[in-house]
Amino acid sequence: MGLFSFFRKTNEANMDDQQNPYKESTQNSNNNKVDANDNVTIVNIGTGYPIDVVYSYLRKNFDNQGYDDAMANHDASYMNLGKLQIENHLRVLFKQVTQKYNDEIVRLEPIIDSTRAMLMADHAAQLESRLRTYKAHIAEIDKLKQNLDNKTQEMTTMLMSYERGFQRGMAAIIDGILNNLNTHGNEEQ
Repeated sequence: MGLFSFFRKTNEANMDDQQNPYKESTQNSNNNKVDANDNVTIVNIGTGYPIDVVYSYLRKNFDNQGYDDAMANHDASYMNLGKLQIENHLRVLFKQVTQKYNDEIVRLEPIIDSTRAMLMADHAAQLESRLRTYKAHIAEIDKLKQNLDNKTQEMTTMLMSYERGFQRGMAAIIDGILNNLNTHGNEEQ
């Protein structure tokens, strides 16, 4: 019976590795995975904390979405609505992630107090460290919100990629129209 529980635990550990893409690798001292031929190196990024969702969204390339939107509706107001949608989604992410951290802080504070009262200093210190991390992430999100309000380049890169894609879509539409006109113009002569 003990043998079967060992396999179950091993299987559960493997499942955890597959479900958390931000889990640190222990392949070598640099936290990198290297294949047998040393041709490819994969570096794990992210902290495993909710703030990773925000950074993932900020790194997203909206070029193809802009292109597709231009193909669907080539009006400039539609492009502006698309950019506004991207920005509003980011603001919602800010709120969701901040709320998650605030909920965790509210949950942790009484645990820290009771841990201190039970004279478990080591455990209290670990929980306080996590609490400081949560508060630092909230401060970082506040900074990102301010940067978005001020339209800093770091925050507008995703909007620029969407606009670039939209303009690429517009250029493709215009090229198609011009090619069509040239084809029909040559037939009439």
